[in-house]
This record gives sequence, C-alpha cells and structure tokens, in this order.
Amino acid sequence: MRQKWIISAALTVMACSPNSIGEQALMEEEGVPAEVRYSRKPTLSGHLLWQLHLSDMKPEEVAIGENIIGNLSSTGYLQATLEEIAGMSGCKPEDVEKVLKRIQLFDPVGVAARTPVECLMIQIREKGLDRDPVLVDLVENHLEDFENNRLKPLIFSPNLYRLYSPYEGPHCVMQRVSDDQAHALLMAYDIHPRYGERVVPVRLRGLNAQMRYRVREICLMEGQKSRLACNDKVYSGDYLMKAGLAILSASDMTSHIIELTRE
Repeated sequence: MRQKWIISAALTVMACSPNSIGEQALMEEEGVPAEVRYSRKPTLSGHLLWQLHLSDMKPEEVAIGENIIGNLSSTGYLQATLEEIAGMSGCKPEDVEKVLKRIQLFDPVGVAARTPVECLMIQIREKGLDRDPVLVDLVENHLEDFENNRLKPLIFSPNLYRLYSPYEGPHCVMQRVSDDQAHALLMAYDIHPRYGERVVPVRLRGLNAQMRYRVREICLMEGQKSRLACNDKVYSGDYLMKAGLAILSASDMTSHIIELTRE
C-alpha cells in the first residue's frame, strides 16, 4: 500500500520552473527590495542556488553545482551528461558525480535525477525504505507499467474493495476492479501474523462470475519466481468469489501484488 502512495506522490514532486543561475543572478537578487523579493513566486533554480550557497561545499564544488543547476529541465531533471558538465567546470566527471549526489538530496529530494527511476530511488533511500525489496523492485523493474498507463486506469478505478482490514487483524488485502470487470489488481500484505495462525483463502469481489481470469503475481524481484500455488492459473470469476485464493501467509511483513486478466 505504501508503495502506491510513494509512487503517486514522487512522480509529481519536481514540477517547478527553473531560473537563471550563477553569481550574476545572486547579485541581482540582492539588489531587489526585500518586499519585492519575498513577494515573488520562488523558482526551482533559485531555491537550489540558495541551498547550494548555504552548504559547506568548497568554491570549486559550488561552481560545479551552479553548472548542474543551470542544466536542469523545467521539471527538474538533469539534461547534460557528467562529461559535459565536467567540460564546463574544468574538472573530472567523478567530481561532478560527487556534487550531483549532494544536490540530489537538496529540497525537493530527487531533483537533478536523470530518470524517473533514479528520482524515486533517491527518495526511497532518503526515507530508509530501500530495505523493502518489493518496493525497490516495483520502482526499478516495473515503473514502465505505470509510465505507459497499463495499470494506471486500474489503480485509479473507483471500484475498490477492502477485503481484509489491518485494523481488524494482522493482514491487509485490497482489490481494484475495472468497470468492465475484465481486469483486477489484488494487493495483499501479511503485517504481523500470529505464530501458527491458520490462514484461510481470500474471497474476491466485484468480478464477473461467468468470466475466466488468469492469475499472475507481478512486481517480483528479478529472477524470482512466485511461490503462490495459484500463480499463472486460470479460474472462473464464480470460483474466485466463492472459494477464493490462498495468498496470505503466517510470514512477517510479506506482500503480494496479483494481476487478474480475462482470458
């Protein structure tokens, strides 16, 4: 569940406009009356420059940082290569990489990333969430599914079913179903199950009883195979809603994301 929140929030975190940079920009800023300066809408580049010049970086690193900030797109992504910035700054690409890593931790975290994946991974590491293998795999190997909108209509579908509430037990299961009932997404979490707990199958809701659905676990680690007995099997909607799927376990902090598609 937290993966979705993180992904939906992180994809919009860097929507700002850039501004000119360098000493000239700072001098012009100092010459503006305070009431005008504070009433103006802040820009991304101005905000980053302010943090850069308040940092403990050396003068040569600040110069590199100014060139990095000067080569950001309107959405905050770095448009120049390390080699190009090294050429502008008269230094080595390794020096640029060192400064870049520090700027990427400025506010907003993830700025100056080169790809959406890099941006999200910076935010995940900064929050200490990189210990969650499912979340890391979701971003590194399955972000394309979200970018090309394959799962987006389903994730934002209003047909949401809360099958297990984490407030009523040690498990959480949510299900979303498309309007035509041909596509569904199941998100199951074993939070802190009791030792030796007897786990029962999860009965789905909102499906078409006459349709047949292929069940497939997604967002697995690279090279990892699903351990679910129901993976890559076909069931009728009637069976899924009456008998259900064995997707919960007694393992602590385990999660499964399961996609159901009509055959």
